[in-house]
Amino acid sequence: MVYNLPCNYIRLLGIIKDSKLNNQAFKEFINKLASKTYQKNEIIIPANSIHKNVYYVEKGFIRAFYYDTKGNDITHWFTAEQEVLTVLSSVINKTVSIYGVQALENNTTVRISSYEQFWSLKNQSDAIRLIFENTLINATIKVTNKLIAIQTKSAKERYFDLLHEHPEIFKRANLGYIATYLGMKQQSLSRIRAEK
Repeated sequence: MVYNLPCNYIRLLGIIKDSKLNNQAFKEFINKLASKTYQKNEIIIPANSIHKNVYYVEKGFIRAFYYDTKGNDITHWFTAEQEVLTVLSSVINKTVSIYGVQALENNTTVRISSYEQFWSLKNQSDAIRLIFENTLINATIKVTNKLIAIQTKSAKERYFDLLHEHPEIFKRANLGYIATYLGMKQQSLSRIRAEK
């Protein structure tokens, strides 16, 4: 995890799923976007590049990752169906981001939008604007909570928190990715799992 950049990476969490919004304008917008399918382990966006788009995950499971100063592959975030992923600082500032994005399942399908095109959607209705605002606030809170957990909770506590809050991750991502997401080595995660 990048400790000094907790708000640079914003994951717009489940616009439809979390809000229970059944908004025709949003659905029509998504259906107009270009669609691309990726296979397991395929890189969607390489690390250390400029991110230009917003990705809506229709099907599959993806992760955001980066390489630490020793060259280790570190998982920063996971994103699933009906969620939107972007590296906001890179998209807005048109700067290189340390984050890459990778498909973790075969036939992962994403809809691709330019940031400007996606952001303009919020002006179509007050309901969509409120969803955007609440989603950004919730994403900031989740990233902040992850940072606090890394700094204040034991590895075992972080594991059980993730297992309780997002058990699906353990079915969709390999243990190495989960371990780095939790801020530990894979051997440590295996030991904790064996202690159950």
